[in-house]
Amino acid sequence: MEAFLREGYHGAGLKAILDQVGVPKGSFYNYFKSKEDFASASIDHYADCIAGRLEAALNQAELPLLGLRRFFEEQVKEYEEKGLAGGCLVAN
Repeated sequence: MEAFLREGYHGAGLKAILDQVGVPKGSFYNYFKSKEDFASASIDHYADCIAGRLEAALNQAELPLLGLRRFFEEQVKEYEEKGLAGGCLVAN
């Protein structure tokens, strides 16, 4: 996900991603048909993570608006700390 966040779909090369996580190309293709399939699974995982974070922020806040604000502030902080200036994987 971070490779897609940093470089975008077209900029994130499959070889670089696999080298970064230490997965052989053959093993990758046991789980995914293609880079597109991997990207789709990455987006599903990312959406699940975001939904969980949003739910937690809303549940911890007295008012929904405060929860939304907290959620977005935490997202921005994380993206900045990780150097993911491009922002959200889905929105971008």
